[in-house]
Amino acid sequence: MNNFWLIPMDFRTCNYEQMKEEWDENKKIMWEAPGKPTNKNGEWTVENTMAKSLKKGDVVYFYVTNLPSESNVKLSRIMLRGKIEDEPYPIEKNKVYRSLKETTMISGFSIGSISTLHKELLENNLFLSLKDLRKRDNNFQYPRGKNWPDKNSKKSFSQDLIKTLEESFKVGMRENDFEVLMNHFNKKCFFCGKDGNGHKTFVGRNGLDYFEYHHFILQCVAKKFPELQDIIDSPTNRLSLCSNCHNKFHYGRVEEVSRMIEIVLEDSEINKMLEEFDFQKNIGENKDIFEWFQEVYSVK
Repeated sequence: MNNFWLIPMDFRTCNYEQMKEEWDENKKIMWEAPGKPTNKNGEWTVENTMAKSLKKGDVVYFYVTNLPSESNVKLSRIMLRGKIEDEPYPIEKNKVYRSLKETTMISGFSIGSISTLHKELLENNLFLSLKDLRKRDNNFQYPRGKNWPDKNSKKSFSQDLIKTLEESFKVGMRENDFEVLMNHFNKKCFFCGKDGNGHKTFVGRNGLDYFEYHHFILQCVAKKFPELQDIIDSPTNRLSLCSNCHNKFHYGRVEEVSRMIEIVLEDSEINKMLEEFDFQKNIGENKDIFEWFQEVYSVK
């Protein structure tokens, strides 16, 4: 019987650029197992108990930490599923971490058959977040460092939670494969290329363009307009911005912020969202939408 493992993945430092290359080349990625291999009489062997517990065919789920969030609260979610193809074996560190020159021996293994959530669930930052997981399973334990929870040994995966996960990650469907997650992570600033905007962002340690989330309809608006809470929470209302544009939206000159509002309101998906949530009706039938946003952003 195959085991189920929960592996930590730090969004800020995991090299997604390398993972994408590995996936394109071999349809699998390399990962480091806990513990160091042992050299006995010139021969390297894997002796760590946990590493030896990882068997071919075992299912692994990645618990992704330090994700970009709409608030100051750190966001962590289960976002990736795969199967172990090669059990842990001694390997030079630079063959698992290609950007490094170290030849120290570590225990590495490969993961294939990778799938992610479909688009609607990927965009829902609550789904399979820590808060959601603990609602589903009071005993849920997230991975800490080299401590990887599993079903059989530490009993930290309930059968009900495994059933939910297995139903949520559809294996073998192109719209749910590894590249879909890479596209989800590799967001561009909403304003990139719009209105002659030639701004630049920077590439983070994870090999992806850095971005932050911004609620176009600000979260604080819900205090005065509680009926707008649903549209505020809509994924479409969550703009991905480079740090420059994000700060400009909050602290920029009046004319610059007004122009940014205009550009957002020209977007077809934004207009579709406003229509679906009866935005005009909620703010007042006679209220000009552009002027309403100017007032909210204090640029009128």
